[in-house]
Amino acid sequence: MKNKFIALILTYFILNSFAFSQEFSFKTKKIEITKNGEFITATDGKAVSNNGDLEISGNKFKYDKNRNILNVSGNGTIIIKSQR
Repeated sequence: MKNKFIALILTYFILNSFAFSQEFSFKTKKIEITKNGEFITATDGKAVSNNGDLEISGNKFKYDKNRNILNVSGNGTIIIKSQR
């Protein structure tokens, strides 16, 4: 029972890191990095995923690197290149 529990926890963390990790490169007019790179705030441009499949344009970006959450506000578009 204990071994199954440990295997379950390890599987969760391994799958979680592969399935949800999506880093972004920002191509914007203005960018601000705070708290040792934990938070990125950018304006007027686009964010491109590191694999190049996802491209998000918008007026304002807020990216929380620890929680891996990207908030986009203003006029925005999302292009998923693999679905073209």
